[in-house]
Order: sequence, then C-alpha cells, then structure tokens
Amino acid sequence: MAYIAKSDYFAGIFLTTILKTAKTVPLLCDALSDVKCVVFDTDIGYFNVFVKYSTTLKDGWDNKNQHKTKRTYWNITFTYDEYSYLLNYFEEQNKKNLVAIVCTNEKFTGSKIAILTLEEAKKCLNTQTNGGQRRITVSRTGSEHNFDCFGVGASHDTTDIHPYVNHLRFFDNAIDDGEK
Repeated sequence: MAYIAKSDYFAGIFLTTILKTAKTVPLLCDALSDVKCVVFDTDIGYFNVFVKYSTTLKDGWDNKNQHKTKRTYWNITFTYDEYSYLLNYFEEQNKKNLVAIVCTNEKFTGSKIAILTLEEAKKCLNTQTNGGQRRITVSRTGSEHNFDCFGVGASHDTTDIHPYVNHLRFFDNAIDDGEK
C-alpha cells in the first residue's frame, strides 16, 4: 500500500474544491519538503497558491460580547525556510499570490480552507515568538461566516484579516472585482 504524504493530501483537498467550480489548468509543484504550491489559471485569472495545513483543532472562548461564545482555532507554524520562501521566492508577477490554509481535525473530517492574500499572510507572519517561531492562527467564533486570522502577539478580536469560511466565496469576489 502506498501512503500519501500529508502535504499532498491537503493540496489535493484545495485543488479538488477549485476544480469543481471553475475551468482550471492546475500545476502542482513542491515548494519545500512539507509544503506544496499550486499554480493554475481559471476563467477569472491566474493563481499561485502556497498551501499549508493544520490537523490540530483547538477549542477556546470569545469574550468580546456580553456572553461567552465557543471559538475554534488552529495554529499554523511556519519554519524559517517557509517564511523566507514566502518573502523572497514565492511571489509571481501577473498572478494572484495566495496562501491557502487547510484546517481540519486529526481524522481529516470537516475541513475548512482559509485563503489569505500574500500581503495578509506576511502581515500575520511579521512578528516571531521569543523562540523564533512564526505562525498564523485561524479562528472561528460560533458559526460566523468569516475566520479571524492573526499572528504572534495579536488576537482574534483585534485583527483586520477575515477570510471567508466558505473559501469559494473568495473566487466569487474575484469574479465580481474583475467585472467592475
């Protein structure tokens, strides 16, 4: 029996959802040892996507309203090499450069995908921990339609980065933006 690497599995999840909704010509390529990049074009444009994942679903609480609301979140750690790659080598001219974060649990059920622009990802990754780690936290409060994404030293109630929980809406907006 052949085993599929986790990075291939999660890149496949992202690609499958895109292929179902648009005419695409994908190209899957390795970026680093455990990270995949996907380059594809659709009827709405050319895309270059860096795919990361987390299978560590965590529970927390959102206290910003009058009552506590359940919050789920994932912490996605970026190595020095991954961060350096995003800063120096990933961006391609004339393409929409994105970071797709596949968020799921240990059993790979209930996967969600947060899509950030490269600039949003860089903003989240700008600060590192005292130990030198960089991370993006993808958080969802209750059944909200948007995630809250932030980096080290920030929080879900102060961030201005809110990708859709239904990641296909990102591409719907790309169509709307192109028609203006």
